[in-house]
Amino acid sequence: MNRALTTTVLILFFTAVACGSAQRVKKGPPVSLIFSNVDGRAISTAQFRGKYVLLHFFSSWSLGSIRDVFTLQKISGKYPKELIVIGVALDHTKFVKVWREETKVEYAVVIGKMRNPAPIGMVRSVPTTVIIGPKGYVKARIDRSLRSGELSTLLERFLSQ
Repeated sequence: MNRALTTTVLILFFTAVACGSAQRVKKGPPVSLIFSNVDGRAISTAQFRGKYVLLHFFSSWSLGSIRDVFTLQKISGKYPKELIVIGVALDHTKFVKVWREETKVEYAVVIGKMRNPAPIGMVRSVPTTVIIGPKGYVKARIDRSLRSGELSTLLERFLSQ
């Protein structure tokens, strides 16, 4: 009985969080986050300066995260010169390796242990998407699953500036 109540509370919480919208983020210092990919190699957002970096914080158990994979695959193919898509898995490394093999994700996937999350704030729900501009500043943050066409519209606006 206790487990059912906990599950219900979690579902209601994540449903409430999913009703959020894309946020404009106050300008702070340039973001330089360092992650490890599933093979243990370091990947830094700073190495992609000059391009937009889309960080998609996800978990393999989240239905919203799984749905977003298809959108991110399309987006990464649509803007290969201007945009780097990085999936940031909040699962254990062994689960991420299996998930990546099963989904055949073509963009980079890293493990979500950040050394300094302050520039983008805490990730309180999954999925969460953060877009970092070419100069390293956070341009937008979406604390829920992506809506149809929303990401393309947002990126088109950024790329036309």
